[in-house]
Amino acid sequence: NKTLAAVYVDNGSSSTYNLNSGDSLSIATGTFTGTVSAFPAGAKIAVQTGAVFQPSVFTFPDIHGTLYVYGTFKMTSQLRTNTSFTLRNYGVVWVTSTTLMSGSSQLWTNYYGGLMKLDGDVSMTNDNSVMNLGTINFGAKFTMTGTSSVTNKNVITVADNLLI
Repeated sequence: NKTLAAVYVDNGSSSTYNLNSGDSLSIATGTFTGTVSAFPAGAKIAVQTGAVFQPSVFTFPDIHGTLYVYGTFKMTSQLRTNTSFTLRNYGVVWVTSTTLMSGSSQLWTNYYGGLMKLDGDVSMTNDNSVMNLGTINFGAKFTMTGTSSVTNKNVITVADNLLI
């Protein structure tokens, strides 16, 4: 039996999504405040312009998929991502707590016009990387270890210490 990929459209709810590889979730309108209990590699979440993706639960270790942000992605608890997680930000990414890029092979791209506000301490490990074409504001400490990298082609500010 072959399982077809599921396509979910959310218009601002507190639903729970347990995504499988190949599944996609579009936050089309409103504010999503629910749970993403599984986000494996091959799954996609898209936050449309004007929509807000503010999950109450988005837990490590199962954050491996690709997140496209055209609207706003806001985390008020720790954001900890894992191997192969991909972020493509064209809108606003705002993490009010700590950010941990765990695992490996992650690429976070902040495109022209995109804003990333990472208010808490940020830690990048292994071979994870950030490409910035927009604006990134690190509100606290920013630590890079392993062979992690940042390529900056616009504006990055770090309010506290930068440790490489």
